Amino acid sequence: MKEQKGGTKLKFEKGKKRRTVLYGSGRELLIVFVNLAGATLLGSLFWKLDFPETNIVLLYSFAIFLIARFCAHPIYGVLAAIAGTLIYNYFFTEPYFTLNVYDSTCLITFMTMTITSLLTSALVSSDQEHLAQTKRKEAQVRALYLLTNELNQARDEAQILEIGTRMIEQTFHQPARFVYGACSSRGWCVQGPQKEFGMFLFDEKTPAVQPDQEEFVRSICECMAIALDREYNVQEKIRSQEERIQEHDRANLLRSISHDLRTPLSAIMGSSEMLQHEQSGQVRKLADGIYQNARWLYDLVENILILTRINDGRMQIHKQPEAVEEVVGYAVGLFEKNNPNQRVDVRLPKDFVMVDMDAKLITQVLLNLLENARKHTPPGQPIELTVKETDREVRFCVADHGAGIRAQDMEHVFEMFYTQAGQAVDAHRGVGLGLTICESIVKAHGGWIKAENRASGQGAMLTFALKKKGENDHGNEQSQDGAHCRG
Repeated sequence: MKEQKGGTKLKFEKGKKRRTVLYGSGRELLIVFVNLAGATLLGSLFWKLDFPETNIVLLYSFAIFLIARFCAHPIYGVLAAIAGTLIYNYFFTEPYFTLNVYDSTCLITFMTMTITSLLTSALVSSDQEHLAQTKRKEAQVRALYLLTNELNQARDEAQILEIGTRMIEQTFHQPARFVYGACSSRGWCVQGPQKEFGMFLFDEKTPAVQPDQEEFVRSICECMAIALDREYNVQEKIRSQEERIQEHDRANLLRSISHDLRTPLSAIMGSSEMLQHEQSGQVRKLADGIYQNARWLYDLVENILILTRINDGRMQIHKQPEAVEEVVGYAVGLFEKNNPNQRVDVRLPKDFVMVDMDAKLITQVLLNLLENARKHTPPGQPIELTVKETDREVRFCVADHGAGIRAQDMEHVFEMFYTQAGQAVDAHRGVGLGLTICESIVKAHGGWIKAENRASGQGAMLTFALKKKGENDHGNEQSQDGAHCRG
């Protein structure tokens, strides 16, 4: 392994054993010749000194051990074991300088010598291969360590891809490129725990790899996936923080503007109301127009303030037992005061009904629903407000005589700022906040709200329900089916 400026480099020698046999045979054959020749010379000396033949056999065994140790391929150890047995037979057994054998007991010696040499060569070669694998593993681990350090220091996604691509190219010794998208068998996949980032492709055919190389390349891809996933999470966190800051600033701006508009709007409404009573003719019509527009702006400001409190999680529900008849009567009274020409037909239960609620917020819900119904009700037609008591809940239904809700808009009715045909679903003149606020308030009370077209086919009906005191959420989903308020 070599470490270079600007990155790590790990050099693999693919097919090393094959090239050793073909191109390194001269060196290995010299090692075989020197060791066997040395064993033969020392054996001749031992023979002249009348040393036992077993010492000569040990010399050849030691020579074969050295050959297996210093030759890259085990085949040389096998060849040396066979050659050593033949040389021993040629020089040190009768008849000398021939390969003939007169004494049959020598065959056992030759067999034992050959088997021992072969086993020695095999064991040494195995140890050599294990040592080589250990060194390769060490080099891979060191390269992965340096790669991980570089990836940790990468400043952005482009730098991560540059580091990974360089390592892949150094491993396969050919140009590679990273392609975003789904992985396939054509390349090496970079896949994190959350998503597939892409894969490495090669300009040429994807090269074959050794098993240990495959594991190493997969480790490179995993390190890249972890780094890319970390960068992805960091960018997501930054975007989320920016969005929260923007949302907080937007809410503060809306809240500030709404508070600042309240005072002049109240003054405008009061002044125009005085003109309505004191003037007549054209001036009174102008005063009526001023009052209605100021009233609309004032209601919009109130809805914006409620919405900002909901989004900030600062809307507090102060529930206490309230008489349904009083809350409905108060809401209808406020509505009729602002809309004297709009008739509201109210149907209440015969019995006195008490419900735990925040009366101020539920009054706002009723006002929003009545205002929404008014905008969809043709002139001269009444709005119907019906209250019905069931075993577990009390339902409030507001129905109009308009065109109803289109099927494609039904599931979007309560979405913020949703429009149909270029206008808000909940208003002909508005920004689409009223029904969104109604849904938030009702759900904060533990109730439900639903929009549907009337069974008669003329107009829409919006229904919300509040649980009676002591009732839990069980059965609420079933109670919405056929949530009608006909008594």
